[in-house]
Amino acid sequence: MSKRTRRHHTADQKVALLKRHLVDKVPVSDLCDENGLQPSLFYGWQRQLFENGGAAFEGSRRAASRGFLRIHAIRPSANYQR
Repeated sequence: MSKRTRRHHTADQKVALLKRHLVDKVPVSDLCDENGLQPSLFYGWQRQLFENGGAAFEGSRRAASRGFLRIHAIRPSANYQR
């Protein structure tokens, strides 16, 4: 019995494979054959992407919010008195 070592795919590798399926319409069976993956693993990655995909946009929204708050702390437009 031979021991098989586990391969670890980086996040970028996973995204590249998912993109080939979702954007380029490459069948999952072809991707899995080319990369020695089980389809269940691929579909697990896809599920993770859809469940956590919103996190990709969280950073920009938080940064924009901080910038907005910083501007209003310096120059509060709602409290102008003439």
